[in-house]
Amino acid sequence: VPQYLFYMMVEMLKNSARATVEVAKGDPAEIKRRPIIITVGADPSQVAIRVHDVAGGIPFSVADRVWSYMYSTVPDSKSGSDFSQQGTPLA
Repeated sequence: VPQYLFYMMVEMLKNSARATVEVAKGDPAEIKRRPIIITVGADPSQVAIRVHDVAGGIPFSVADRVWSYMYSTVPDSKSGSDFSQQGTPLA
């Protein structure tokens, strides 16, 4: 489970960072006004992780597809952007 959780968190944070930069149009001051907040809560039997950003979210019309491995909200023209070409996780 830890490796799957790590993979999912890296992908979620990459998505959040990419969307934040896109919405802020790369403006450093605007990016600073849009923090990505990660909240973790746990008890002896479960863990909850929340990633919150101010980048607009995922449209409800595609919500049922977001768990598909190959699905992306990134337009085709932007696939292969800086975040996906790094080859190493951001975290």
